[in-house]
Amino acid sequence: MSLIRFILMGRRKTYNVAECSKYERQINPEEDMEYTYWCCFPRKKKKRANCNNVTSTSIWSETSKGQTKDEGTDKQVHHEDTQVTMDSLKRELEECKKDLIQCHQEKNELVLRLSELMGKQLQENNPQITNLNDPNRPQKLAEMLSDIYDNEWLDAFTGLQSQNEKLDEQSAVDILLNLLKVIYEETLDQVGKLSSHIQEWFVGNQQCPHTRILEFVVSISSCVIQHLQGEIEKVLSAKSKDSIISICTDYIHRCVEMCFYMRIKSPEMYLQFDCAINNIDKTSFKPYTKDGDILDYVVWPALFLFKEGPSMNRGVVQCK
Repeated sequence: MSLIRFILMGRRKTYNVAECSKYERQINPEEDMEYTYWCCFPRKKKKRANCNNVTSTSIWSETSKGQTKDEGTDKQVHHEDTQVTMDSLKRELEECKKDLIQCHQEKNELVLRLSELMGKQLQENNPQITNLNDPNRPQKLAEMLSDIYDNEWLDAFTGLQSQNEKLDEQSAVDILLNLLKVIYEETLDQVGKLSSHIQEWFVGNQQCPHTRILEFVVSISSCVIQHLQGEIEKVLSAKSKDSIISICTDYIHRCVEMCFYMRIKSPEMYLQFDCAINNIDKTSFKPYTKDGDILDYVVWPALFLFKEGPSMNRGVVQCK
């Protein structure tokens, strides 16, 4: 509210212009000075100030209370919205964790399947790669061949000489070597026939990979070996005396088992029964009781990973 000062006779007073009842103006001719004044009531300064202060304070207090209440409501709403957002984010995080775990599991399964597939493709028709999980892998078959020579072959050799004292060393060796030759050849024929039957029985006219058929044969190997032992014994009985077959039964059974696992390899393992008469290959054969460069007779065949492949086990020859 505007104020104006009243100046008269050197004294100064302040009045509230809004409360003036009327306005008058006079000129004093003697002094030739102009005085302007207002007829008004003096402003009650303190009371008005207190009134204004009370009113302002009350208004400010009520306004502050309203603002505080509104701010509290806004904070509560904001807190609730924040809590809802956090709960939603937590649920999304848990779902992402579950999806991540599932993705890792699927990845590991796919990597394992891919590894198995690549392993099979590398091993298929590749004898240079050995499956260490195979109990009848080439190294084990080479060990089996040596074990047969050290045990079953020696027992059969001793039994033949005990039965017939006139039987010399070379004749006994030839009998056992010829038995192994027949078993090796007959096993090839029997496995080939069995593969053809499996192709007809289970596959029909559709062409099935040979390796798949061999895998099935391996899965029933115990039954197949028993069948082969019976069939090959019949063949041997037709070519040899029954007395020889009875003495060499254990030797025949072990040779059938060994030859069966050799024949179902891809490619097949190879037994070499022949040896050059002159200049004996000492990397493929070792001497029996006499050493030299001229061949007398073959005692035991050499084993190769495949025909014309790396040597797995040296054969035994008698030299002159």
